[in-house]
Amino acid sequence: MLQKGVIIMRIIIKIYDIRTQRGYTLRKLEKKSGVSFSAINLIENGQRSPTLETLRLIAEALSTSVKDLFDEGE
Repeated sequence: MLQKGVIIMRIIIKIYDIRTQRGYTLRKLEKKSGVSFSAINLIENGQRSPTLETLRLIAEALSTSVKDLFDEGE
């Protein structure tokens, strides 16, 4: 079983990768998701763990699912 920190880091990397692949800045993701710039920045920098609701909002804004953020595959 993976440690919580490893799982969170994988999710963070996945959010960053999808966001940049879509050409979204932090500001654009903020606008589309309703999650503050500050919160997204702290999450992407590993300084804050996202809640399930925050993950849902971010996933929806990125046109993906929370399940996809947890998946290890590309």
